Amino acid sequence: MRKVLLISSTFPISKPGGVPTFVEGRAALLSQHDDVRVAALGRSTRGSEISLGSIGKSKWRIFVAWARLIAIVVRLRPHYVEVHNAVVALPVFIFLRPVYFFHGPARLEAIAESSSKFRIVLAGLIEKFVVVRSNKILFASSTFRKLFVGIYPNKRSESLEVCYPKLVRFDQALVQTAVPSRYFVCVRRLVKRTGIDLAIGAFAEGCESGRIPADIRLVIAGEGPERVALEKLAQLTRVGDRIDFVGRVSNGERNHLYSNAIASLVPTRALEGFGLVVLEAGYFGCPSVVTDVGALPEVIQLLGGNGFVTNESEFADAMIKACSFNSDQRDVLQKCVIDRFFV
Repeated sequence: MRKVLLISSTFPISKPGGVPTFVEGRAALLSQHDDVRVAALGRSTRGSEISLGSIGKSKWRIFVAWARLIAIVVRLRPHYVEVHNAVVALPVFIFLRPVYFFHGPARLEAIAESSSKFRIVLAGLIEKFVVVRSNKILFASSTFRKLFVGIYPNKRSESLEVCYPKLVRFDQALVQTAVPSRYFVCVRRLVKRTGIDLAIGAFAEGCESGRIPADIRLVIAGEGPERVALEKLAQLTRVGDRIDFVGRVSNGERNHLYSNAIASLVPTRALEGFGLVVLEAGYFGCPSVVTDVGALPEVIQLLGGNGFVTNESEFADAMIKACSFNSDQRDVLQKCVIDRFFV
């Protein structure tokens, strides 16, 4: 049996996010035929997971993680190594030529997050190094493969492969949480790139014009550095009392939000490599209203068009259209998502 080592950023239980969720599904898929181990920062909960250390802010944390990772590689002697976080796996690229999963252009992401000039330059240099040292590059979408080719045109095309995500079926029970009877939901990290301000503005526009009925609310789940500013923005609208910030939610609470929502809002403004949140919502038959950014239109296309793709100026119109998405359409969407994207 082939020994496989997946190197991720964090474990989902310690710090949820797109990459940890993607790696969890990838591990489940490969485990059907291979002996898979996952190394990442945070608390491990499965026998196949190996912790590289805590997610604290200690300046020595990454050096400890590198030392542990080298020891793991030496001990396991894996036949196949797949990297999902360049910084965590950096030492591996020095003495191996692993497979690198390109989840996004590091330099452009740093710019989008308003990072310091030093961090932007460093992110770009690290990415260039791992791209040169990688034996193969994988992508979650053809959109990001095209983006990569634009940045690194000299990388051999035969070493570039699109690998759509597979997710683990949700076995968590739906945790009842206090929600209105009719609502849109937005489950995202509250940073500028994810465009939560666009969702707030579009919701306010639809409500003030009377096209979104008065009994519908907007529920925003998630944390991030923009939360205070977004709460202030919501209160500046005339419908601030119909916008609820519920903070970080458990998986069970998230499931309950999706299963009862009119639609999930994904108003991303930049660098969306796939949009796993669309699949998570679709698992419960909840359609997504997405911007025409990154791979989001590609995802809706993969789901047979069961969703709403729009630009920023027409986002409110798309939300209104989503209100007519019926139960039969939800069933079709749910079946499509589970059959195609879940292990």
